[in-house]
Amino acid sequence: MSDAGNEFGDQHTEEKLERVKKYLNAFSTALKNKGFRLLYIDAFAGTGYRASSGDTKANVQEDMFAGSGLVDSENMKMLMKGSARLALEVEPPFDEYHLIEANRSRWSALKGLGAEFPDLADRINFVLGDANEEVARICKDTVWGNETRAVAFLDPFGAQVDWRTIEVIAATGAIDLWYLFPLMAIVRMTPKDGNVPESWASRLDKMLGDDGWREAFYAKDSQPDLFGDHALYKTAQVGHVVQYLLSRLRTVFPAVSNKTVRLPEAEGRTMFLLVFACANPSPKAMGLALKIADDILER
Repeated sequence: MSDAGNEFGDQHTEEKLERVKKYLNAFSTALKNKGFRLLYIDAFAGTGYRASSGDTKANVQEDMFAGSGLVDSENMKMLMKGSARLALEVEPPFDEYHLIEANRSRWSALKGLGAEFPDLADRINFVLGDANEEVARICKDTVWGNETRAVAFLDPFGAQVDWRTIEVIAATGAIDLWYLFPLMAIVRMTPKDGNVPESWASRLDKMLGDDGWREAFYAKDSQPDLFGDHALYKTAQVGHVVQYLLSRLRTVFPAVSNKTVRLPEAEGRTMFLLVFACANPSPKAMGLALKIADDILER
């Protein structure tokens, strides 16, 4: 998972992981004995653990995980399972696990999962590197064909995922994607007056694939100012941003769930949006994937 230092173990983290694990279990069970090679890709795998924010020692430091990748028993009880570890618990297991982490300390700790799951150790690829680059490399290097299927989990802490990564995943025609989209980051990077700093605008372009968000999120004031210019004002509410994201995903994926989960709903604000998309163009595969995902997202 992506939580910086793995100290974010609040309710939204618990809820997203619960839903993703349910899908992994259903996916693995549905495709067992079907002759498929199954892959799991975790683009922001972290340490494999997360700390409980309700604990007085929840502020776990990164160096606690460095070195051997193991934690002592005293601290272990204060930690809960992250997405990578939960994926390794799925039965029947996947054939390959690609666990990506950019931070060397967290990556070092992540490798400790090999010792915890010795029967799966030879199936796990612990990848140290940028999520966008490594996901693209894995997608390019994998021979997909009709026998390989995968689930990818994108759980960035902020606006780190490039649209080209979404396109690469969709182009495989074989990956089911779960994406925890940083909705509040988009809201905050699009101020009401339309004066979006260039660095933010560039990041939004990379994240959403083009600059179409400008027209989708803003309108021009009908009354010109003293200089004859029409000022911009923001028209997009959170719901509009959600629908815009889903529409963008539908430009590259054959199937995108209409169901989403907003996390958390603190003081009426949505911080993250959990969405699902299926890259497999087969009507049967899409139907099954959406049925399972919709059910999980509705609960």
